[in-house]
Amino acid sequence: MSVISDAASHCAPVELERLDGEVVVVTLSRHAERNALSRDVLEALFEALEVAATGARAMVLTGGPDVFCAGGDLGFLHRALAAGNHAEVRETWFLLVDVVRRLRALPMPTIAAVERPRGRRRPRARIRRRDQHRRSPTQLHSRLPRGRRLAGRRG
Repeated sequence: MSVISDAASHCAPVELERLDGEVVVVTLSRHAERNALSRDVLEALFEALEVAATGARAMVLTGGPDVFCAGGDLGFLHRALAAGNHAEVRETWFLLVDVVRRLRALPMPTIAAVERPRGRRRPRARIRRRDQHRRSPTQLHSRLPRGRRLAGRRG
């Protein structure tokens, strides 16, 4: 297993592992921050995607045991904006766009191994009839009970 480390905090925000030489597992490993995407994580993830694109037939992107990824690191953004460092925020945004583009351009199947939080029920699928999403506002209004209809409308 190779580790792409973060020199600033001396921890590895992204780990890269090859399984049987054909499958690459990229793991977000910034567990204390719930794998929030800071600039350091995005740089390491971009580098890991570059490495994964060479010689692998599939890639698995995964996070920690409790959370896959909390999203953007709002603490990082708050600190950068409070310091007036708008250029760093802009560069981080463009880096995120580059990571997403690189992920979409990978020449292999990519699997996101996301686990749902423990203790939460799986959401039930709602099956809708084909015509339910194509109703006009007048049709929707006419389906309301008489006491809930808007004044001035017929129906």
